[in-house]
Amino acid sequence: MMTASCKSLGEVLSYWEKVQPEKPFLFAPEISTALTYRQLAKEARHFANWLEQESISAKGHIGLFMQNGRQTSTVFLATMASGRVITSLNLLAPTAINLLGC
Repeated sequence: MMTASCKSLGEVLSYWEKVQPEKPFLFAPEISTALTYRQLAKEARHFANWLEQESISAKGHIGLFMQNGRQTSTVFLATMASGRVITSLNLLAPTAINLLGC
């Protein structure tokens, strides 16, 4: 059971890494494998360290322009878990969106 102390995505990820480290978090069809909570947490820590080295501070904004898949999901979650704000730009999104259905 999640505790009330989990107030950020980083804390939630750390919690689940301890509770069920080998349980799949994400199934990645392009490589036919699963990303476990432990793997995601490890990759998130690695990416957070890289962001720090690049002087992208916590609360910094990051734009992501990648194809869908495991790597994109990992970078997206790692960015948020490290306290940064991410803007996703999806290569598969249509060039025009008709919100009114006309």
